[in-house]
Amino acid sequence: PRLKAKYEFATAPEDKAIVKTFDREAEPSLFNFIVPPDFSQPDNLPKLQMDLDIAEATGKIADGMKWPTVGKKPALFPFLVCESTGGWWPHDKKVVEREWKTLDHFGFSNREKESIGGLWHVKNDCYSQPDLPTMRASVKSAVEAFNKEGKKVENIAYCMLMDEPGGQDPSHIARCTACTEQFREWVRQLGKTPADLLVADWNGVKPVEAAEADKYPALWYYTQKFRTHALGKFMATQKETLHEAYNAKFPVNVNFSDGATYTANFYGQGVDYFELLESEGQNAIWSENWGNGAASRQCTTYNVELMRSAAMKRGQHLGQYLIAYAGRLPWDIKLNTVSQAARGVKCFNNFWYGPSWSGHEGGPPWACSAWYSKPETWYSNAEVVREIGGAEDLLFPAKKVRSQVAILYSSSTDIWTLGKNYAYGFDRMFLWQALAHAQIPVDFLSEKGVEEGGLEGYKVCYLSGPNLSQTSAERLRAWVKDGGTLLMTAGAAMRDEYNRPLSLLDEIVPADRGKLEEFQPYLNSGSYLYILKPNDTVTVAKSNTQMEVLSVKQALTPKTAAQTLGTFKDGSPALILGKAGKGAVYCSGFLPGLAYMQPPVLERNKVQEQVNKMENKETGLPDPAKVVSEADLLRRSHCPWKYPDGIRNLIALPVREAKVIPPIQCSVPLVDAVLMESPKGAVVPLSNYTLQPLKKVTLTVQTGKPVKRVVSVHQGNVPFERLAGGRVKLALPLKETDFVKLYY
Repeated sequence: PRLKAKYEFATAPEDKAIVKTFDREAEPSLFNFIVPPDFSQPDNLPKLQMDLDIAEATGKIADGMKWPTVGKKPALFPFLVCESTGGWWPHDKKVVEREWKTLDHFGFSNREKESIGGLWHVKNDCYSQPDLPTMRASVKSAVEAFNKEGKKVENIAYCMLMDEPGGQDPSHIARCTACTEQFREWVRQLGKTPADLLVADWNGVKPVEAAEADKYPALWYYTQKFRTHALGKFMATQKETLHEAYNAKFPVNVNFSDGATYTANFYGQGVDYFELLESEGQNAIWSENWGNGAASRQCTTYNVELMRSAAMKRGQHLGQYLIAYAGRLPWDIKLNTVSQAARGVKCFNNFWYGPSWSGHEGGPPWACSAWYSKPETWYSNAEVVREIGGAEDLLFPAKKVRSQVAILYSSSTDIWTLGKNYAYGFDRMFLWQALAHAQIPVDFLSEKGVEEGGLEGYKVCYLSGPNLSQTSAERLRAWVKDGGTLLMTAGAAMRDEYNRPLSLLDEIVPADRGKLEEFQPYLNSGSYLYILKPNDTVTVAKSNTQMEVLSVKQALTPKTAAQTLGTFKDGSPALILGKAGKGAVYCSGFLPGLAYMQPPVLERNKVQEQVNKMENKETGLPDPAKVVSEADLLRRSHCPWKYPDGIRNLIALPVREAKVIPPIQCSVPLVDAVLMESPKGAVVPLSNYTLQPLKKVTLTVQTGKPVKRVVSVHQGNVPFERLAGGRVKLALPLKETDFVKLYY
């Protein structure tokens, strides 16, 4: 329980070799030394420190800082921080108290909220074989310890079952008896027959490996889907066991890697958010916004948009690790947080504070990437917590307003392009980003969702990727003929979910489509778009817009009465518009999303190369309140900033022509502005992806009820003008982020 001792460090076992002595009292008696590798090096000896030395040095900086005063500490919205101030065992209270005195400046929720762990116990490394006896024994011990520590179940913000699991590998599934039995039972429950699966009888219904994909395409399709199903079923078993043991309901999730941003393909990690959340077994989903290798950090918000869309049917709880260390810049930390709160995240855990004396994450104190050692990020980390707290009365219960624009997410395309060409997935991602930059809100719809009538109420749909299930193609065709507007990119929906030729959409497509030419398959993450070499150029004469043809190209021959909007370099049609019943179809022979994203990546790389050639002695971050040079923007954000307006306008053209009026109209492109509604009012989270402070941003907002007053977390009361049709107009300055609250 107590310790009082002297510690002597020496280069040899004799008194004259002593290099440093410590007297330490600790209660309880656990504390840490940080020991450098070699005392004989003069620069290393000062690195020999105790945890208390580090905690007090960090605390001295924190106590002397000027902290943000906007907003408040959250009370409703759980905003935790990953820290290790006490480790796994009770630690010297002087150290713990000093670290928490420092952390209290930030306003995190750890003292009020709990997170608990899961029951990840299986037999034979197989999700289809949960180890129920071990799970029950484990949860019994966990509940006893929880109660002994005086914790309350009502304070559990979430349960984290596991970090970064993926779907079971197909080679395991195909060779595992338990998986084969569950697979067969699952496809029976789906109402499938052996004939549906293109085999003779039930003995032939079994999971298959990748080498057999072309021989058994239907079995391969469902083997890939089963990866998520088996994982989800195992997670649901844990959830039910935990809820029963704690006698309470709380979000139960795993932390999925944001793999959807790395390869723009769910099946790279074998987790299809739609397959997972459209079942009844899940009540939550969680991810992390690393964005390593992403073309823009904003792509991590795309990942959250996918989670939110997958959760629309059953309303599952969304949580997110906010990555704030390992070189993350303050501007990006704030943009990620606010733009992801705008997509329905209801719990954040800031990762990783540290400190370095308590564990390996981030490295030793003299080379540490944990953000406790980066005071230049502290203000932003604290300010965004207080912004969330300042908006939480409306933000916490609010939901993103349903859009009139959809992107059809073809999991069939993900399955059949896995390891072959990720260009279609990235095209889908960057179509979303272009629409977000134009403040056009989007919902993603799964093939199953479309099959079940999910397109009803949407006016515009975007589709990228060569595969689409037959039933969703039938529903899509009917929706267009009934008045919908569809944009199809090169090769879209020319093959079905079993990778067979699909002609169901030929009737509505305004062109005869030639063979899809994949001249440069893309198998990298988004930041490597610069390696794609243009094969051709598309010109849209009416808007004087030009864009590059990247990765794939498709020849188009217009049908009668179709209108050619854009042409390839040789004058042949590249973008065609035609009528289909009451609706309209835009058909492109290229991937406009890639064309939109490559120029800003190239531009940022160009600035980076110029900076690298110059000696830059500045080490501090640019003042977020000041307009800075492009070179300084590299130190402000990892996001690109110079996007082609013409291509963005072309991507948004189907929305404009369909007379869709977004719920928010914003005077500045690249400002992420999303309308969320709650019973007492609407809230508009604002994230400034221009990366420069804006003196005036004008918003016109359509709300569900008359507005009584408008309040900005940063600006206080904001004057506004009531317009016809229940819209309000307002203007305010914007630095990085803000929340605008419109009270009914």
